[in-house]
Amino acid sequence: MKEFLNMYQNLNKDNLHLLESFYAVNVQFIDQAHEIKGLEQLYAYFTALYQNVESINFSFHNALEGIGECYVQWDMTFLHSKLAGGRPMTVAGATFLSSDDNGRVFHHRDYFNLGAMVYAQIPLLGRAITSIMGRLEI
Repeated sequence: MKEFLNMYQNLNKDNLHLLESFYAVNVQFIDQAHEIKGLEQLYAYFTALYQNVESINFSFHNALEGIGECYVQWDMTFLHSKLAGGRPMTVAGATFLSSDDNGRVFHHRDYFNLGAMVYAQIPLLGRAITSIMGRLEI
């Protein structure tokens, strides 16, 4: 698990080949915006994702490991040229991983607030979302 998290700490557009060492060929990767099947699609997804990311850093905490499974909470701080005017953004999330007998991840599921990450950063839409969220607070 520690090696997997270290890989994410060091991952960038120039070393995406590292994904091959940690993911199974038949990996299923799911988040709020995507469902990806297979290592080739995962590599293509990360290639596109990292094109506009200027920097990214994960702070991992509360990791729980079982046999072949892991759950970890994280805070991701990143700079993306097309979001938040290029200013740093931090998004909290969690990941559930299942690995095969060879220790390679075959199921990766991310949970995070996509609205806070993307939609709230779009000028007009962001103001509307912020207004709606403010009304929902109890």
